[in-house]
Amino acid sequence: MPEPARSLAMFQLLTLLCNCFPKIRKYTAEQLYLHLLTRCDDDEQEAEEEEEEDGEEGEERQDCLDEVFEILTETRWDSPVAEIRKDRDKLFDLLKVPKLPTKASAHRSSAVASCSATVL
Repeated sequence: MPEPARSLAMFQLLTLLCNCFPKIRKYTAEQLYLHLLTRCDDDEQEAEEEEEEDGEEGEERQDCLDEVFEILTETRWDSPVAEIRKDRDKLFDLLKVPKLPTKASAHRSSAVASCSATVL
């Protein structure tokens, strides 16, 4: 998958981790975990074939992925959105995915509010 498409897909998945429906958040976290796990295995095989991976860079990347996996597995994704937002935002940083601009954040907040009103 081309890099811009991959970045957009990752952005969408991370955005879904703060969806107003807990089942969607939980399912997204599970699928993201599986995707990253599979992708890491593929990346490791490619690195071994090419033998170009730098030892320190590889360790740093693995530590980052370990933290991502820890957040995905230990966060209670069915908790209220306000409680999980900081964990989701940390995933944006760890995975180096750009966050929403402030204008879109305001729009997202109003969408979440309307979604919450619908659920209640």
